[in-house]
Amino acid sequence: MRLLQKMYNTADRTVSKVDPAMITSFSPSLTPTNDESSDWYRNFHNSFWMCQITNNLLVSYIEMDDHSGKESFDLISYRIEEIRARLLGRNSQVRHMASIAGYELEIEENIEIEIDKLKDLSSELRWGEIIKGFLNLWEFLFLFSSFESALKSALACPRLRGAELIQTIRGRLGEVCSMTPIEQIENSLWPYYSEVRNIFAHSHGIVTAKDLDPLKKKIDLAREFAEEPSAGLNEDANDFDDKYGDYLISRVIQMPIFDDETFNKSNAVESKFYFLKDQELNIFRNIITDIIAGVEEKISS
Repeated sequence: MRLLQKMYNTADRTVSKVDPAMITSFSPSLTPTNDESSDWYRNFHNSFWMCQITNNLLVSYIEMDDHSGKESFDLISYRIEEIRARLLGRNSQVRHMASIAGYELEIEENIEIEIDKLKDLSSELRWGEIIKGFLNLWEFLFLFSSFESALKSALACPRLRGAELIQTIRGRLGEVCSMTPIEQIENSLWPYYSEVRNIFAHSHGIVTAKDLDPLKKKIDLAREFAEEPSAGLNEDANDFDDKYGDYLISRVIQMPIFDDETFNKSNAVESKFYFLKDQELNIFRNIITDIIAGVEEKISS
């Protein structure tokens, strides 16, 4: 708190120095490729933007259903019921087509789709939010995998594991980030994103009793990042002005943007799907693009 007080007291003197690029929570950016770009960087760049176009297109269809602005998502619920009926009716269609060809088929009706029970697997109340949660899940897993593959190639380390990515980059290349210090990413953010990735990979996104406490601890670490600009930076506060001054000022500006749902451990519920909130996905998206661009610059220089 002493650091924050000092920063507020000196805001008039220092705010003019803040680089707008350091306000990292929203717009994704990634250095364009050129003729000298590495193949791994070019592949990540193309995959990243394909992912953004695809996910934003699908989200736009969800948002188009809410013409009133009341977030009713009635049309989505109606379409889900249509899909359920279509899936349940496929056996009847097969029997009908077989009868036209002169055959009689006995197909066991062993399909059961109980929409309300499926919905109960999520803490969200509306189908629109549930579907959007799965879109965030898809984008997160796609980007995590692309990020991991790119760094394995860039660092010539094919057995590098996701949980070790940031530690390895920091150990080999030092500071590669232009926005959030890599030390802060390693200590405050990456444990959370790595834990979420493991839950998605090993329990299909449903929080088990074994997952719950570790996940909540990692959420607390990430929440410190949202509430305290110096979280995860293991240096004396008096040294921050020289090394992180502009960044810390940008974080004070940024802190009110984080809402109560960002890195909130009450969102982790045993036997329920765990979905990343939009702001959490934004932060992940932007730190990995910043790291990837920094690694490419250091390796190619």
